[in-house]
Amino acid sequence: MLGIGERTVCLAQADDWLNEVKTDESGFKTRGWLNQAGTEKQLQYLPPAHRQDYGLTRYHASALMTFMLGRGACGRS
Repeated sequence: MLGIGERTVCLAQADDWLNEVKTDESGFKTRGWLNQAGTEKQLQYLPPAHRQDYGLTRYHASALMTFMLGRGACGRS
C-alpha cells in the first residue's frame, strides 16, 4: 500500500513511486502498449457502448476499467 486518502492523493503517490522505480528501459518496453487496440478480454468487461469504439486503446480500456472498478460497476452490462 502506497497511501490512504482521496483518489488524487493516492494517484499522486503511485505516480511518485513509479518515477522512483522505473527505468528508461522499462518505459521504452511498454510505451507501445499505450496505442495498441484493446484486447478481447478488456472489451468483455466494458459496457456495450465502449465495445463498439474501434479506436479504443489498451491504455484507455484499462483506465475505463479502473474507473468502473472504483465505482463497483465492472462486469455489469
